Amino acid sequence: MMEPTAIKFWTRSKTMSCKAFISARLLAAPSQPRLRTRSMSKATPNETHRISRITRDRCGAMGMLGMLSCILLLSIAPSRADEIFQRGHYFQWPERLYEGADYDPAIPAPSTILGFQPGEWFPTPEQTRTYLEVLAAASPRLNLSVIGRTYEGRPLLLATISSEANLARQDDIRRNLVRLRSEPMLESGAALEEILADTPAVVWLTYSVHGNEHSGTDAALRTAYHLAADRSAATQRWLDSVVILLDPMQNPDGRQRFLRWQEATIARDPRGAYRPDPDPMAAEHHEPWPSGRFNHYLFDLNRDWFFLTQAESRAKVKVLRDWNPQVVVDLHEMGTDQTYFFPPPANPINPQIPESLRRWWRVFGVGNARALDRVGADYYTAEVFDSFYPGYGDSLPTLYGAIGMTYEQASARGLAQRRSDGSVLTLREALWHHFLTSLATIDTAATHRRALLADFRLFFRDSLGGGAASGEIWIQPSADGGTTRDLAQHLAQLGVQVLFPDGEVTNPRLQPLTEDHPAPASLSPEGFLIPLAQPQQRLIRTLFDRDISLDEAFLREEEARRRRKEPDSFYDITSWNMALAYGVDAYFSDRASSGPTTARPPAPEAGVRGEPGALAYLMSYDSNDAAAALVDLLAQEPPLRVQMAMKGFRMVDRRFAPGTVVIKSTGGPPDLRQNLESLARRHQVVFHGVHTGLSDEGIDLGSAQVVNLRKPRIGLYWGAPASPPSAGWMAYLLEQRYGLDFTRLNPNEVREGELEDFEVLLFPSTKASDPLGEGYRDFLGEEGIAHLDQWIDSGGVFVGFGGGAGLAALPGVGWTSAGLALKPQEEDGGTDSPDSDEEDTLDADDLPESTPGAMVRVRLDRHHFLTAGYGSSAVVPMLSRLAFQPGEKTRSAAVFEEEDRLVVSGFMWDDTRRAVAGESYLVTEERGRGKVILFASEPAYRAYWPALHRLFLNAVLLGPHIRVVSALTRSENGSR
Repeated sequence: MMEPTAIKFWTRSKTMSCKAFISARLLAAPSQPRLRTRSMSKATPNETHRISRITRDRCGAMGMLGMLSCILLLSIAPSRADEIFQRGHYFQWPERLYEGADYDPAIPAPSTILGFQPGEWFPTPEQTRTYLEVLAAASPRLNLSVIGRTYEGRPLLLATISSEANLARQDDIRRNLVRLRSEPMLESGAALEEILADTPAVVWLTYSVHGNEHSGTDAALRTAYHLAADRSAATQRWLDSVVILLDPMQNPDGRQRFLRWQEATIARDPRGAYRPDPDPMAAEHHEPWPSGRFNHYLFDLNRDWFFLTQAESRAKVKVLRDWNPQVVVDLHEMGTDQTYFFPPPANPINPQIPESLRRWWRVFGVGNARALDRVGADYYTAEVFDSFYPGYGDSLPTLYGAIGMTYEQASARGLAQRRSDGSVLTLREALWHHFLTSLATIDTAATHRRALLADFRLFFRDSLGGGAASGEIWIQPSADGGTTRDLAQHLAQLGVQVLFPDGEVTNPRLQPLTEDHPAPASLSPEGFLIPLAQPQQRLIRTLFDRDISLDEAFLREEEARRRRKEPDSFYDITSWNMALAYGVDAYFSDRASSGPTTARPPAPEAGVRGEPGALAYLMSYDSNDAAAALVDLLAQEPPLRVQMAMKGFRMVDRRFAPGTVVIKSTGGPPDLRQNLESLARRHQVVFHGVHTGLSDEGIDLGSAQVVNLRKPRIGLYWGAPASPPSAGWMAYLLEQRYGLDFTRLNPNEVREGELEDFEVLLFPSTKASDPLGEGYRDFLGEEGIAHLDQWIDSGGVFVGFGGGAGLAALPGVGWTSAGLALKPQEEDGGTDSPDSDEEDTLDADDLPESTPGAMVRVRLDRHHFLTAGYGSSAVVPMLSRLAFQPGEKTRSAAVFEEEDRLVVSGFMWDDTRRAVAGESYLVTEERGRGKVILFASEPAYRAYWPALHRLFLNAVLLGPHIRVVSALTRSENGSR
């Protein structure tokens, strides 16, 4: 990893290192103590601020002169501009990038450090960091800090830019903003007036959350340079009035993946100059699987802002909470034939976003329009890109009181691409537009600084007193095994205050908020409550209301679009209720509870219970922590004797449900109890030691219903036509959450049948346009299908999700006797569903209409091994168009509820509801010595639905070892 002292200057053909000079001149001047070098990625924000400050202090006349000498040496390097962009219809840089700008020649422009002009090539993550470090060293207006690290080890950067005076009082500014959001008594008077008069607004500009939407990072560097170097009165006014937080690259890992493809595919002439091909068919515009859009684990980071599964998201939400910005802009790219988009957004809009914020979309839109009009750039508003789902980079900040906005620029997906009208869109043009709207946003915020702060305060005022603000939400553990502890920790990361019982807590006015369960008499010791009289009330309501209402006009238009057979306008899922996702019960009261509470969470029960010398140890399999402990048990060397009881029993005055994990002492290490004690505390679970295999009730520990487990050998299909996020969600859960080893399998190896080393194969979902998984069938071909068929018959476990499950039911595959639920016949008789005997007619058009992410109820077969650790029902996200009709040999582990009880939260078309009600969500079928396990939709969706993690893990951990368990037959038990 590059040290902050190793600043490198990049040319087209090679890297010129000025490390020795920078180290000697800038960081180790004889008159100053040498700054201890430390990787910036490991430095704290205070340390990185100190690096920037000390470096600037040492850039005296001699130091700056020396640095500029290095820069001047590079200035004679030939530019790629003349070689690449001298084509008549290509975009050319204007003579003045920004009217009235007066750049300080002592502040290095991006081209002097990178070796190329903006838009001529792509700055890598390392070059981006290098330039911003140089800029921080040269300008007192900019501090650079590291706010986190990606999974591939790249630093996540944040530049803080403002006047020197504002940077010197950052802590005071942050404290004032906290007061505006959290002090209900700050109604008027001198205290409020002082804050409104003296506090700058905070604008957070975030770029390139999708790594292949590359113009954002390029624009970020140009924006940072302008703010650091421009000496005009306009920019000085901005810096006096606004603190700019600039995140130049939200997804460094994805960007690096995109740049590797560009480097490999863009042509070069005999002199080595790059020659971009604007033909839309050119390879440089079409990345291979998985593309640079996603992060290391192939997550779409613009959906993870409140799920917080990814390190990048957690780092950003911490910035959001630390700074409380008034404006947040997420800068993206879209299709090449598009123009430029900025808010107002399209419908639907989250009803928790008040008018006091919505009106600002238009104000900032006017400023953006003015900036783009000056250069003759086209744009549009309000047609797409809604503000409903709370996991976007604009929508979550809006629930923290910011004016959240998405800007979208048409993408060249490379250096240059020809549009359908014959014009050529270049990276230069794209980044220039983002540069202009970035500055326009800062200008608008500076102009309306006081009003922005006043409306920021207004957003929170209603949350802190009166009306619904006096109520609270109770969270209780459910009978279906949901965990409250993980949910409480998740809410704490979001800045939501929760309180735990410190004695008996009661509330007679509770009403069910999710499932219609009777209200409890008192708050469970494992439960907690969420007071609504707190600044995050609007966020809390968004995350816990059973339904977030969709605009009626929007729904009418969707019905009309459907009648016209046009695609729907739902941009993302319509339900994300956290209580349902975590599998806990939630209740609402309009009054505060009675009884003692504390902000300190209770210490979880963990350890080994019972006297030493136990014959066996028992662990309830009722939480995700227990699942992680089971994975750990199976990974022990030498192997432990680990089993699972598939039926319930009673021992040591406790009832143990189906799924209980049994660890036998016989044949185990002498220090087994100590090992289990350590494992129990690591995973926060309890083992109960027993001294007999004879139960008080139910099966005994020697029963055939207590089955042996071992660590499975898992392969995950890793490539097209699998959906990259679907594959990534599973990889993340297996690798990061549960520590379960697996192999990412090259599709060619799967097709060739090289699968002897694997017991379980996971086939991810496919893209929405391929709901049946036909892409898998086409890729595998008859020979590949035959190889997999033989592997299953020989004992392999095929686990399919969404389109990966649809593959098993396709004509020509036939791994299951289950059929697929089809859309109802049209009432006018115009279109009939295909005859079930005519399998070859099966088509995606025959499936029910797609559901935009509703949460639906399924009934669970508690005697099925896949439901081990669960109760009688679960709530699952409905994302695909599949539902299974059990065949002669299939067994359903989870069945969609009847029509009137099916949808728990979110939107589903009525005829889709009719089509899937009573059909199967999860089926299994044994084939030879193996089996297929088919999920209609994904339990690992976005790695978020914690209540479904064990449903996914059961398929992986138990599938290879457990056949369908039923009562013992005479032949199995012997004859007498």
